[in-house]
Amino acid sequence: MAGRGPCDLKTEPTSIHWLGEIGDEQADLVGGKGIGLARLVALGVPAPPGFCVSVEAYQRFIEDADLTSTMERFVSGLNVSNLQAMGSQSAELQKSFLAADVPRDLVRELDGAYLELAGLNGDSEPR
Repeated sequence: MAGRGPCDLKTEPTSIHWLGEIGDEQADLVGGKGIGLARLVALGVPAPPGFCVSVEAYQRFIEDADLTSTMERFVSGLNVSNLQAMGSQSAELQKSFLAADVPRDLVRELDGAYLELAGLNGDSEPR
Protein backbone atom coordinates (compact mmCIF):
# COMPACT_ATOMS: atom_id res chain seq x y z
CA MET A 1 0.00 0.00 0.00
CA ALA A 2 1.38 3.40 -0.90
CA GLY A 3 2.67 5.54 1.93
CA ARG A 4 3.31 2.75 4.43
CA GLY A 5 6.54 0.84 4.95
CA PRO A 6 7.12 -2.74 6.08
CA CYS A 7 5.36 -3.69 9.29
CA ASP A 8 7.47 -3.59 12.44
CA LEU A 9 5.42 -5.30 15.12
CA LYS A 10 7.65 -3.82 17.84
CA THR A 11 6.72 -0.22 16.98
CA GLU A 12 3.29 -0.51 15.37
CA PRO A 13 0.18 -0.55 17.56
CA THR A 14 -0.62 -4.17 18.27
CA SER A 15 -4.31 -3.80 17.47
CA ILE A 16 -4.10 -2.24 14.01
CA HIS A 17 -2.41 -3.92 11.03
CA TRP A 18 -2.41 -2.38 7.55
CA LEU A 19 -3.31 -4.69 4.67
CA GLY A 20 -0.18 -3.89 2.67
CA GLU A 21 2.04 -4.79 5.63
CA ILE A 22 0.57 -8.17 6.60
CA GLY A 23 2.47 -11.28 5.58
CA ASP A 24 1.31 -14.90 5.50
CA GLU A 25 3.17 -15.57 8.75
CA GLN A 26 0.75 -13.18 10.49
CA ALA A 27 -2.43 -15.13 9.73
CA ASP A 28 -3.02 -15.87 13.42
CA LEU A 29 -2.66 -12.17 14.17
CA VAL A 30 -5.39 -10.89 11.83
CA GLY A 31 -7.57 -13.93 11.15
CA GLY A 32 -8.69 -15.58 7.94
CA LYS A 33 -10.51 -12.66 6.33
CA GLY A 34 -7.68 -10.28 7.17
CA ILE A 35 -5.01 -12.51 5.69
CA GLY A 36 -7.19 -13.12 2.63
CA LEU A 37 -7.50 -9.38 1.98
CA ALA A 38 -3.78 -8.89 2.60
CA ARG A 39 -2.95 -11.62 0.07
CA LEU A 40 -5.11 -9.91 -2.56
CA VAL A 41 -3.32 -6.62 -1.93
CA ALA A 42 0.07 -8.40 -2.13
CA LEU A 43 -0.95 -9.89 -5.49
CA GLY A 44 -1.65 -6.41 -6.79
CA VAL A 45 -5.43 -6.72 -6.94
CA PRO A 46 -6.76 -3.15 -7.02
CA ALA A 47 -8.05 -2.32 -3.56
CA PRO A 48 -8.39 0.79 -1.47
CA PRO A 49 -6.04 1.10 1.50
CA GLY A 50 -7.30 -0.52 4.67
CA PHE A 51 -6.42 -2.16 7.94
CA CYS A 52 -7.43 -5.06 10.16
CA VAL A 53 -8.09 -5.12 13.86
CA SER A 54 -6.09 -7.90 15.48
CA VAL A 55 -7.74 -11.08 16.67
CA GLU A 56 -6.42 -10.30 20.17
CA ALA A 57 -8.11 -6.88 20.19
CA TYR A 58 -11.40 -8.39 19.01
CA GLN A 59 -11.21 -11.09 21.69
CA ARG A 60 -10.46 -8.48 24.36
CA PHE A 61 -13.46 -6.45 23.21
CA ILE A 62 -15.70 -9.54 23.43
CA GLU A 63 -14.43 -10.36 26.93
CA ASP A 64 -14.49 -6.79 28.27
CA ALA A 65 -18.03 -6.25 26.95
CA ASP A 66 -19.13 -9.63 28.33
CA LEU A 67 -20.44 -10.69 24.92
CA THR A 68 -19.31 -14.33 25.15
CA SER A 69 -22.49 -15.49 26.87
CA THR A 70 -24.59 -13.39 24.48
CA MET A 71 -22.94 -15.09 21.51
CA GLU A 72 -23.33 -18.55 23.08
CA ARG A 73 -27.05 -17.91 23.64
CA PHE A 74 -27.35 -16.73 20.04
CA VAL A 75 -25.70 -19.87 18.64
CA SER A 76 -27.62 -22.27 20.90
CA GLY A 77 -30.96 -20.62 20.09
CA LEU A 78 -30.36 -20.24 16.37
CA ASN A 79 -33.18 -21.65 14.26
CA VAL A 80 -31.52 -22.30 10.90
CA SER A 81 -34.73 -23.62 9.36
CA ASN A 82 -36.56 -20.32 9.89
CA LEU A 83 -34.96 -17.43 7.99
CA GLN A 84 -37.26 -14.84 9.51
CA ALA A 85 -36.37 -15.96 13.03
CA MET A 86 -32.66 -15.96 12.11
CA GLY A 87 -33.00 -12.37 10.91
CA SER A 88 -34.53 -11.16 14.16
CA GLN A 89 -32.04 -13.18 16.22
CA SER A 90 -29.17 -11.64 14.24
CA ALA A 91 -30.61 -8.16 14.78
CA GLU A 92 -30.68 -8.77 18.54
CA LEU A 93 -27.06 -9.92 18.51
CA GLN A 94 -26.09 -6.86 16.47
CA LYS A 95 -27.78 -4.59 19.05
CA SER A 96 -25.66 -6.18 21.78
CA PHE A 97 -22.46 -5.50 19.83
CA LEU A 98 -23.45 -1.92 19.02
CA ALA A 99 -24.32 -1.20 22.65
CA ALA A 100 -21.01 -2.58 23.95
CA ASP A 101 -18.17 -0.28 24.99
CA VAL A 102 -14.95 -0.57 23.02
CA PRO A 103 -11.81 -0.42 25.21
CA ARG A 104 -10.44 3.15 25.28
CA ASP A 105 -6.96 2.21 24.08
CA LEU A 106 -8.49 0.46 21.07
CA VAL A 107 -10.68 3.48 20.35
CA ARG A 108 -7.55 5.67 20.30
CA GLU A 109 -5.80 3.28 17.90
CA LEU A 110 -8.87 3.09 15.66
CA ASP A 111 -9.24 6.87 15.63
CA GLY A 112 -5.60 7.24 14.59
CA ALA A 113 -5.90 4.57 11.91
CA TYR A 114 -9.07 6.14 10.48
CA LEU A 115 -7.37 9.55 10.32
CA GLU A 116 -4.39 7.99 8.54
CA LEU A 117 -6.74 6.14 6.20
CA ALA A 118 -8.50 9.40 5.38
CA GLY A 119 -5.13 10.97 4.55
CA LEU A 120 -4.22 8.05 2.28
CA ASN A 121 -7.50 8.61 0.45
CA GLY A 122 -6.93 12.36 0.19
CA ASP A 123 -9.71 13.22 2.63
CA SER A 124 -9.39 15.56 5.59
CA GLU A 125 -11.45 13.18 7.71
CA PRO A 126 -12.92 9.69 7.32
CA ARG A 127 -16.44 9.20 6.07
